[in-house]
Amino acid sequence: MEFIARIFLFRTRVIKSHEQKLRIKLKTLRLETAHKRQLGPSAFVETSKLERQLLSLEKELHQIDEARSAIIKRQEKIAKKFSNIANLLIFLLYYGVPLFTINGFQLALLSENQYSVDKVNAMGFENTLAASFFKRLLFPLSSIGVGIKISRLGLPQKASSIGALVVYWCGQTFMAKLLTSLEAIFAQSFNY
Repeated sequence: MEFIARIFLFRTRVIKSHEQKLRIKLKTLRLETAHKRQLGPSAFVETSKLERQLLSLEKELHQIDEARSAIIKRQEKIAKKFSNIANLLIFLLYYGVPLFTINGFQLALLSENQYSVDKVNAMGFENTLAASFFKRLLFPLSSIGVGIKISRLGLPQKASSIGALVVYWCGQTFMAKLLTSLEAIFAQSFNY
C-alpha cells in the first residue's frame, strides 16, 4: 500500500523536462540580467527587457509550482483515504486473530531460576508472566501506543498478543523510511 501510494505521489513530484528547461533558462536570464546591470546606464534598455522576461518566467514557474502542490495535496488526501480503508479492512478481516502471542508457560520453562514450572502451574499466572514480558519487550509502544490498544480489540489474550494492524503498520513504516531514503538518493543524483 505504501509503495503504491509513494509511486502515485512520486510521478507528480518529478520535474518534467519542459519545466527543467524553464528553470535553466531562468538561471541564465538571471546571470545575463546581473551582467547587464553591472554595465550601468548604457545598457538600461537591454536590462529592462531582460528583467521583464525574468519576471514573466518567474511567474510561469510559480504557477507551475502552485498547480503541482495543489495536485500533491489532493493525491495525499486520496492516499490517506485508501490507507484508512486498508486499516479498516485488515482490522475486520483479522478481528480476534492474534498474529503473534507470547506463551507464559514457555517463559517459565526458559527462566528456571526465577519461576519453577510447578509454581507457574499451581499459581496459574502464565498469562501475567507473558503480559509482563510482552510489556517489557515493547516498552515505549506498549505504554504509549493507542494504535496497539486498538489492534488488540477482540484478541483472546490482549496483554500478550499482537494483532494484524500492528504488523501492517510496522511494514508500512519500514517501507516509508526505505522509500524516503530512495527518493532522497534519486533527488540528489538526478536533481529533481
